Amino acid sequence: MKRFFKIVIVAAVFVCLAMFGGCESVKAMSSLRAFSKPFAGQYECVEAQFGGKDLMEQFREILLTLQNDGKYELYAVPKKGKAFTDSGKYEYDDANKKLTLYLVQGLKTYRLECIVKDGKFTVSHTFAGKTLILKFKTVF
Repeated sequence: MKRFFKIVIVAAVFVCLAMFGGCESVKAMSSLRAFSKPFAGQYECVEAQFGGKDLMEQFREILLTLQNDGKYELYAVPKKGKAFTDSGKYEYDDANKKLTLYLVQGLKTYRLECIVKDGKFTVSHTFAGKTLILKFKTVF
C-alpha cells in the first residue's frame, strides 16, 4: 500500500511539472524523438577501404562520436603509433535520415552525405582519384 502511494505521488509530480513547470504546455515541448536525438552517440568503424586497400589492417579501432550540439569527433588508434582525433560539424535530417559530415582539410571543406538506417551508415567519397569507404555501426 505504501508503494502504491509513492507511485501516485511521483506520477502527480510529473503531471504538475508538465502543466505548471517552465514549459508553456506539454504540446509546446518537442517530441521525445526530437528531444533525445537518437542518431547522436558513438559509432565504430567496421570496414575501412581506400582505393581497394583494407585500412582496418592498420588500425585497432576507429570511433566516430556524434554529439548533441552538432559536432563530431573521430578517434582512431593505429596498430603502430599514437591515437589521434579529428573533429568537425555535422547535420542530421531526421525526415530523410540523412547524415552530413563536414570534413575540413586545409582550406577545403568536404561534404560527406550518407543515409542512416538501423544504426548503420556508410561514408563514401573520392579523394585523389581513389574511393574512401567507411562503414559504421552503433556501439551499444
